[in-house]
Amino acid sequence: MYRLRTVLLSSILVTAACVAPADPEASSGTTAQASNGGGGNDSAGSKSGACAGGGYVIVLQDGRSITTGAATTIPAAELGTSFLMKGTHIEFEVDTASFGVRNWTLTGAANPESLTNGQRMVIFTSKLPDHRGLQLTSDVSVDLDEGDVVVSRSGPGLRMTVSAKDCAQGGVFQMEPERDDATSTAFSHVLAPDVFFYDNPSFRARQGETFQYDATTVLTVTPRINFSSDLAAALVGRDSPQEASRVATGCANQIPNPNGTLAAVDHCGGHSDWSVKSGGRMGQVLGEDSIALEPPQPICTHQCQSRSQVKGRGLNIGFPSPVPAASRFSPRS
Repeated sequence: MYRLRTVLLSSILVTAACVAPADPEASSGTTAQASNGGGGNDSAGSKSGACAGGGYVIVLQDGRSITTGAATTIPAAELGTSFLMKGTHIEFEVDTASFGVRNWTLTGAANPESLTNGQRMVIFTSKLPDHRGLQLTSDVSVDLDEGDVVVSRSGPGLRMTVSAKDCAQGGVFQMEPERDDATSTAFSHVLAPDVFFYDNPSFRARQGETFQYDATTVLTVTPRINFSSDLAAALVGRDSPQEASRVATGCANQIPNPNGTLAAVDHCGGHSDWSVKSGGRMGQVLGEDSIALEPPQPICTHQCQSRSQVKGRGLNIGFPSPVPAASRFSPRS
């Protein structure tokens, strides 16, 4: 079983509203679910660890690059249909009309906290929002700051923000929709073919156990959904929603409990669907933060940090590698 060693990571820079869930992820049953958001920790350790050498360059379709460390604007007429967020550790493409993301990739750059052992791996084929006919039409606002990047764009009735940190693991990514009509946005996340979702048996084996997080907080272990790959033994991550609920999609699975019973879990092996409130977010967490038991965050609705500074105080429960077949979700979609 993998228990990734503690690393000190920076929290994602957030410039738009984000909120945190009240309850940890519940992975059984067929109802919609929400999970703890993930993130990093103290920035003092990030540059010597998972984020060492990180930093994004924005590459436009005409080949031009934006590398400024200050806030800037990309005119709408110069955007093309997509642009590349090119980092040392992470790369992904952003669709300019929706701010959906394609080919979210770990580059395999040398780093002591690498989860892919130097391999370049596409983790998500796509993370796409359904704006129900609305489109982004404005110039793109860009804020590049060392290893952080925040890009935002608006259109009639809609605003989208994508925030990312160029690190080998930690809280590395989030997408935030805001709608004038205050309704929710559907998101569909599709994993790359070599990556799969599963019910983490390390969590399920310890469900119901308690952990004294601090003097006043006792946490209880509940089942957790992660993703991993047979091509990289250390790779582990999870979807990280805040004010978002997972939507059951009819992929019925029977997951074994330690006592020999079976738990019904509705989750596909290759994709997850979400309903995200206006001002909420869909994030992504990699490595230890995705397998740690930590407290839920208080509700926040304006210019929130993605997580409190937990500095590795959560309980690292781990994950098995390889993942048992009985814990892997099917079908893929």
